[in-house]
Amino acid sequence: MTTRTYTVAALFAASLLMGASPVSQASAAEITVMISGAITPSVNQLKGEFEQKTGNKVITVGGGSMGTSPSTIPNRLRAGQADDLIIIARPSVDDLTKEGLVDPKSVQDLVISKVGFAVQKGMPVPDISTPEKLKQVLLKANSIAYSSSASGLYIKNELFKKLGIEKEIATKKISENGGAGIAKGEAEVGFQQVSELKAIKEITLVGPIPDSIQLITPWTAAISSKSQNPAAAKEFIAFMQSPHAQEVIAATGLEPVKPKK
Repeated sequence: MTTRTYTVAALFAASLLMGASPVSQASAAEITVMISGAITPSVNQLKGEFEQKTGNKVITVGGGSMGTSPSTIPNRLRAGQADDLIIIARPSVDDLTKEGLVDPKSVQDLVISKVGFAVQKGMPVPDISTPEKLKQVLLKANSIAYSSSASGLYIKNELFKKLGIEKEIATKKISENGGAGIAKGEAEVGFQQVSELKAIKEITLVGPIPDSIQLITPWTAAISSKSQNPAAAKEFIAFMQSPHAQEVIAATGLEPVKPKK
């Protein structure tokens, strides 16, 4: 045995004695994870740890959970894009399951997300503790932002109706860039998922909107029917449900969901 061969063998044996699990290039997988909105900050924080732990490579692709744009994640899948895993709003996952585009056995709710309200940095923090108080804040604002995906569709199509201010909102400047629109000065106040607003340091998160008019949305993982690496995708779902990952997720403003048994 040459010195080089002996050294490699010795290092491998030592790693086994130390309880390590060396991952070879041959066994490592590359998975593409399509994510939207609320779950994005959590995935971006955790994917590096998953890569170190497993040796697998994670490529994230962002997009909307719903809507008519070709760039939304459901529409990309419908157009034939073959990625491994999606983590998007539950209603869209249910539609994709019916269409046969995701594996129904893989579907797992990961978190529960709430809609939040934010204002420009430096503005007085308003009281939005009741629907009436939120209504008054919106009536006083000259410009309002919401997203073009799940929470924004709710704000646009339902919340303003519930508050009885559809006509008044129609006269205001609207940005569909959510929290980013507030940060850029496109709107004074606005809505988006709490975790998305919390991740933008240039704005002030006021908090979730009142429970009586709140939209609670599960963000759900599902493996694509065209996945080339379903085992690695399943491993990523399990990692996102681990106690450590759930602590990170909770810190972003989401409520983790206990794994299905």
